[in-house]
Amino acid sequence: LRPVRASSRNMIVADASGGIADLELTVDDHRVLRPERGALIHTNHYVAPGLENSDKYVPESSRHRYDRMTHLIQSADRPLGVEDLQEFFRDHDGFPGSICAHVREGSTSKTVASLISEPASGRLHAAFGNPCEHEYAVYAF
Repeated sequence: LRPVRASSRNMIVADASGGIADLELTVDDHRVLRPERGALIHTNHYVAPGLENSDKYVPESSRHRYDRMTHLIQSADRPLGVEDLQEFFRDHDGFPGSICAHVREGSTSKTVASLISEPASGRLHAAFGNPCEHEYAVYAF
């Protein structure tokens, strides 16, 4: 957590036993986030106490995407599966600043890939490009 860093970053770390953590890293500080209510959600801005004002630039859609994913997950009335998560990643609520973000005038950001990892079963589901336009391929590791 304390190596020399030239820039800020975010890493999600998970293991086959179900452990998961999100590491929010600035150049000189860090926080570790754990699941809340069984979910760990992150977009492109800091959410950890003490780091929330560390961003010099927050994409305009980041907070909306965070709130939208939180709503989708917390609204579920049953345990979620991979197919549910794939549909969440295809969501266009708040377009053009939606979870599934497309190229739009005045913005350089878009969804370039959607990844869903299943560490316990050794599978990674990947859609390269917008997941509403590309199928998820399954890779075993």
